[in-house]
Amino acid sequence: MRKLKTGLGFLVLISAGVPAALAQNFRVGDHVEALPFASDWYPCVVTRGAPNYMVKCTNIDSTTSDYGVSSNRIRPDSGQAAAAMAARWAQRFPIGSRVEAAPYGEQNGYHACTVLNVKGNGATVGIYHLKCDMGYENGPAEVDVGAMDHIRAASPLNDGNPAPKPAPASAGQAPSGRTTLAQSGSGAGGVPQGTYQCWSSGRANLTLNFSVNGANQYAGYNGSAGTFSFDATSERIAFKGGSLDGVMPQGFYSIYHVPQGRPTVSFRNSSGSEVAFCQKK
Repeated sequence: MRKLKTGLGFLVLISAGVPAALAQNFRVGDHVEALPFASDWYPCVVTRGAPNYMVKCTNIDSTTSDYGVSSNRIRPDSGQAAAAMAARWAQRFPIGSRVEAAPYGEQNGYHACTVLNVKGNGATVGIYHLKCDMGYENGPAEVDVGAMDHIRAASPLNDGNPAPKPAPASAGQAPSGRTTLAQSGSGAGGVPQGTYQCWSSGRANLTLNFSVNGANQYAGYNGSAGTFSFDATSERIAFKGGSLDGVMPQGFYSIYHVPQGRPTVSFRNSSGSEVAFCQKK
């Protein structure tokens, strides 16, 4: 009897030292909440038991995803994760709504946009797919913006009402909506000298950064030297040598223009949509 009591006491001590998450043993089919990554808890169903759990989790947009989670990242279903998702989803910008977004950071300004699609996971609406008026001559561009990034409801000035048309320009005067190369102070082959910082997918892309150093001369982000040609009529700019030679897939092209007075090199795919851009500091 003394040995039995001693054994039971030893088991109690071991149990007391095990975290609650490890002590809980969930079975296949149990409704739980899981933390696959970051800090977003998901409502899930267990599809494989301990020790290496597999769970099928419901995303904020009602789609499902399968995840593997450790036993310290799973807990009983409290309803909190589902409630957080429902509250956040109710606050989303619906498809077709007008918003303002800064796809390339607030330092590059907000633009009038329309929501084309929205996806999400966890308790956070993940990505808005937008069509934004970026000031490009060939029309709006489609971009992705994270829901926790720079996106907000449209102001009354950008609520979709047409803007008043500018007065006709007098002879010899450049249209007010476009900055000419002469007005931009361009020098080197029609492209201003200086450092150009680049963005793609809403984030800084350091490997595209470059500097224009002289007439048709540039240096890539890694210091590699190259040349470029620029046709002011078509706005096409092409790089030869250096880090930007062949940096884009076949069929892509780049243009140099000056939207809103900022010297910009825009990299575009075969359908004309912008995939990256670089602006002079």
